[in-house]
Amino acid sequence: MDQQKINTYDYIFKVIFLGCASVGKTALLTRFCDDIFTDSYQSTIGIDFRIKTIKYGDQTIKIQIWDTAGQERYQSIASTHYKGTDGVFCVYDVANKESFEKVKENIIKCTTIVAVPEDCIVIVGNKCDLPMREIDREKGEELAKMLKASYYETSAKTGENVPIIFQELCKNIINNKKILEGVNPHNDRQNLSVEKQGDLIKNKSECNC
Repeated sequence: MDQQKINTYDYIFKVIFLGCASVGKTALLTRFCDDIFTDSYQSTIGIDFRIKTIKYGDQTIKIQIWDTAGQERYQSIASTHYKGTDGVFCVYDVANKESFEKVKENIIKCTTIVAVPEDCIVIVGNKCDLPMREIDREKGEELAKMLKASYYETSAKTGENVPIIFQELCKNIINNKKILEGVNPHNDRQNLSVEKQGDLIKNKSECNC
């Protein structure tokens, strides 16, 4: 088989995960890329990186997914990787009020470095499978409305809404690119679907997330 054909793609997007430590960013990424979940994850040091390839109609899209460290001491390292970002997931834990209160700050820090369209920013309330929570859906939706971002609740444990947040974000990124190119995105009714997964570059230390 022609190696050049194997490596071709129509779009390549850079997507980053923001959020406090232990909100489940790595768990969401692992669920999306590998469709697995474990109770024990390693704490991201600096930044980790995955590649996932999906199909959009007859087009191939390669997504570079950057998983940033949540610890404050690694924020300056993570922020150096914001340049060139096409889409943002800002994650909080629905059972952790402090992580929710950091969402606005994290988004502002990112968007002062790189210009990301509002509809390419997704606020994610993770761990919605937990029976007890500190932040209800209404508060999350209110914050998203104020920041003009999208809002979803997810569970890396059950997989709820995990593929959807990626599908919706990629659709919005494509639509924004088409608008910039002078193409009407509403004439395009193609659907996103997952095709294959990439590799993980590991740089972590043990913790439970």
